[in-house]
Amino acid sequence: MQGATTQEAQPLLLWMLPGLDGTGELLAPLAARLRGRFDAQTIAYPATPIGYRQLAHILAPNLPRDREFLIVGESFAGPLALELAALHPPGLRGVVLSAAFARYPYAAVRALAPLVRALPASAAPMSLITRYVLGRWDEPRCRHWLLEAIGDVPPAVLKGRVLASLTVDATAALRSLDVPLLYLRASRDRVVGHAPSRAMLAAKPDTVVVDVEGPHFLLQVATDACAATIAAFARRFVTGTAGPGTSPPPPR
Repeated sequence: MQGATTQEAQPLLLWMLPGLDGTGELLAPLAARLRGRFDAQTIAYPATPIGYRQLAHILAPNLPRDREFLIVGESFAGPLALELAALHPPGLRGVVLSAAFARYPYAAVRALAPLVRALPASAAPMSLITRYVLGRWDEPRCRHWLLEAIGDVPPAVLKGRVLASLTVDATAALRSLDVPLLYLRASRDRVVGHAPSRAMLAAKPDTVVVDVEGPHFLLQVATDACAATIAAFARRFVTGTAGPGTSPPPPR
């Protein structure tokens, strides 16, 4: 029938969840690299200080219902991506996590949650924190871009998300995952390190872990490498059409 469309004719949808900023702005370059091969859609969070459970409750009704898709979660979005995937939406074909976690890996930092809760919302020196997180990839243009996106978020909302990240544990959701999982591991991650990837391999041994040179802000600094790895993962595990040179490196 003329004008009819089928699920098979639609490009795979990448449902992209942002990090701590929650705006989706920092995912725009990655989405641009992936469009054409895929339908990349960035999601924004409500600008209110709510936790993961409430975020998942708000976003779950918006999960794609009539097509195949991957959930892509960056950093803070890791537990959220896992909780949404644990709902087993029928079109979900895989999950991609970048510099993310199911549970924040450092107990000493998690123990600081009461202090974070007590501090004024505007107390965090974001410029210094961003310089530290970027490390040797710190350069003015990138730093200003990151700070501008973060600056668009009310301090109370950022504080709420930091607290949520220190207290969440989505390990049960990770263990229930029944679709392929790709973990992009930053080589110089000063925020979560390599511990989350080891935890994911322990909970889900078929997790594909790919090392990418870069800092915690991996999708922003190493956009081309991340886009190529995500595309290879999608072709190999979702469509089954991987050709020469398209497969991601083996799990590490």
